[in-house]
Amino acid sequence: MANCPSKLEKLVDDIIAKHEKTQKSRERYTKTARDTKCKIAASKGMSIPKWEAYWAELDEWKKFAADRDIEKELHPLGFAPPPLDLPPRPVRPDDLEDVYAAPSKQ
Repeated sequence: MANCPSKLEKLVDDIIAKHEKTQKSRERYTKTARDTKCKIAASKGMSIPKWEAYWAELDEWKKFAADRDIEKELHPLGFAPPPLDLPPRPVRPDDLEDVYAAPSKQ
């Protein structure tokens, strides 16, 4: 029976490691996409504060969702409280800066 706590601890560590690996992969893709959009905007002399505000809100939601996924797996094992309800994903605003549009001739 002495091995039971260590087996459970290993299971918990494995669950957390799996989720962290998934998040790192997603973050790498997200960072690449955002960096590209920022570089395009910078090359056109644009600032993109609406995108940055949306990304901040989205990052907060993604962190909550990732923590909730871990809690969903750990709760049945007794290592986490019941997961909270996931709020709806932030809606992408319609008025975000269009960095891909051709520059307007004025």
